Amino acid sequence: MTWKTVYIRTTSTISCTNQQLLYKAESKQLSIPIEDISVLMLESLSINLTSYLMFKLLENNVCIFICNDKHLPHGIMLPFLNSARATEVAYLQQSISEPLRKRLWQKIIENKIVNQSHVFYLQGNKEGFNKLSYYANHIKLDDSENYEAVAAKFYWDKLFDSQFTRKSENKLNALLNYGYAIMRGVIARDLVSLGFFPCFSIHHCNKLNQYNLADDMIEPFRSLLDHYVFSNLSMFDFNEADILPTEKQFLIQFLDSNCYFKSEYIKVLNASSLTMSSLVHAIKNNNYKLLHFPRIKHLEIKNGKDQ
Repeated sequence: MTWKTVYIRTTSTISCTNQQLLYKAESKQLSIPIEDISVLMLESLSINLTSYLMFKLLENNVCIFICNDKHLPHGIMLPFLNSARATEVAYLQQSISEPLRKRLWQKIIENKIVNQSHVFYLQGNKEGFNKLSYYANHIKLDDSENYEAVAAKFYWDKLFDSQFTRKSENKLNALLNYGYAIMRGVIARDLVSLGFFPCFSIHHCNKLNQYNLADDMIEPFRSLLDHYVFSNLSMFDFNEADILPTEKQFLIQFLDSNCYFKSEYIKVLNASSLTMSSLVHAIKNNNYKLLHFPRIKHLEIKNGKDQ
């Protein structure tokens, strides 16, 4: 099945009729089967929707994004205990041993840096690819030597230019942050659907953050989005400070782009679901090697470990 991402940015009314999302705006009307929807983006603050529609969307595990007055993702609605094995997974989550927790974080950072190296490979940047491949092969337990930060500095310096930083307020960072927000919401949806409590993490431990676990699991996905943006810079108007509606739609379409997962190419949206399911198996079997992440492409790093 091809899942749909529905993007609504105009004054309208949406409701549910016969298991269909019914959209009405002035003289325009259309319907979409709810079972075909994966993500719903509500950008306008003047959208009216029924509580029954919200119930049916959450029942079908649809990730609902609500935007603020600046038309940026402000919050997400997720199903609560929508999994038959929710209690089992919650107990598993709380039973993670410290050694396993450290191994899982090591695996996450290894995969994050491997994907960063793949970005350089696809750019033809041999120096960047080799350096990050080296870092990925030398991650220690719990990333005790903080190679994540070392790799990140090198990555961002070489990916765009030495003047670029992730803290700068510019169009490029705004695009990346918008894409990350979408990916984070989808990951949170997939975690909750399996029974995880996203506030309880593997590594991130901000007591004010309800999505610590999603922020752990998103790390290897970030460079997939970086590559998507970098490879399509011509799609964005950098003369405009704000993200244009067409640019937002293009960023949402990232979820339908391809990535390599284990032995085949699949959609990023599907890779998220499979990755979060693999986390359940890794915890249940006390084996960090059962945790799997997508890659930008099928590419083995030189002298690499079995990822």
